[in-house]
Amino acid sequence: MTQIYEKEKIIQEQYIDELTKLPNRQKLISDLKDTKNAHLVLIDISKFKDINEFYGYETGDLILKEFAKILQKFEIYGLNYYKLSNDIFAILVLKYSLMDSISNVLNYILEEIENTKIVVEKDEFLLQIYMAVVNTQNFDKPLVAVEFALNLSKNYRKKILFLEEHLDEYEKIQKNKELVQEIRDAIENNNILVYGQKIVNNKTNKEKYETLMRLKTKNGKILSPFFFLEASKKANLYLDLTKILVKKACFFFENKNIEFSINLTIEDIKDKNTIKTIFENIKETNTASQITFEIVESEAIDDFNLIASFIKEAKNLGCKIAIDDFGTGYSNFEYIIKLDVDFIKIDGSLIKNIASDKHIELAVKTINSFAKVLKIKTVAEFVHNEEVLKKVSELQIDYSQGFFLHEPEFLI
Repeated sequence: MTQIYEKEKIIQEQYIDELTKLPNRQKLISDLKDTKNAHLVLIDISKFKDINEFYGYETGDLILKEFAKILQKFEIYGLNYYKLSNDIFAILVLKYSLMDSISNVLNYILEEIENTKIVVEKDEFLLQIYMAVVNTQNFDKPLVAVEFALNLSKNYRKKILFLEEHLDEYEKIQKNKELVQEIRDAIENNNILVYGQKIVNNKTNKEKYETLMRLKTKNGKILSPFFFLEASKKANLYLDLTKILVKKACFFFENKNIEFSINLTIEDIKDKNTIKTIFENIKETNTASQITFEIVESEAIDDFNLIASFIKEAKNLGCKIAIDDFGTGYSNFEYIIKLDVDFIKIDGSLIKNIASDKHIELAVKTINSFAKVLKIKTVAEFVHNEEVLKKVSELQIDYSQGFFLHEPEFLI
């Protein structure tokens, strides 16, 4: 009998927050399993970190204990209180037990808490709180959902926020999570693919390729970087994707008499490990003379010396350098003069309208003339019809690239 009692005691202790003696997060998770129709509320004490840092953690703990007592004074049948972590508390509201609406109840609790002074060793504290609410029957993981809602309430400075009123934002976050998982799965299962689009010499018709990244999802759908690149950056997976593409491209074109280009962002170039890995792949496959690195010029070149150093090292290996997307964004003729580049790729937003807009034609003509003075080759991007191709040839742009000439094809 004693053993059963001791075992039960241990179980109960695992469900209790030691400081406030309220049920803890584990107890809430357990209760949620048995609750199908309720409201789950999270409460965050605003700027509690400042109290800890200014008055010390001992004072902070005493405040939390007093706060727990204030919560428990709201003896409304069906309100179950919990202490989750740090300064986060929870209320599980059993819907059938409330005569008033949940909104009225929470507004009452909010007003009472924010007007109740907590006295700790002669210091008085008036706490401000944020509350977030979800209906448990609307979410598979209500605790995850309400934690998201609490962040929203603080971001919007909304004292009481019902997630059901912000479902579009929650669904967006869920889709982002699913996309990040797709990226991880693709990396693990070798489903980061390399496609190639031909770049054609306007005089000789000789072809080379720009390598392009694609992601194959679990259901076989092929995604372009437009759909996953930003998510990969926020999930710290982007540099892994770069390394995979470069390695695959180098080994695919090894021992082939074909030139190919690889896109690099400023983020790639800033990461020493990524550049080290890229150069190792180039040396292993002996493909330096085939490679042109396309630096995405739509990003600000905020560290000129770093870019110049990368270009010098790449060219010492035998690689060539192109500035991509020139003509929009952060385009800067001074950079081109100072950097030792071999190609300027004129942005597609200009090229696609070159046959219909005289002002754009003049801008492209100026870029091309400027490049020729510096003995830099030019590439017209987004050549999408015969009329544009004809105009590009008339302006004596060196290369053309676009769907009219070739749609990206799977390489490896």
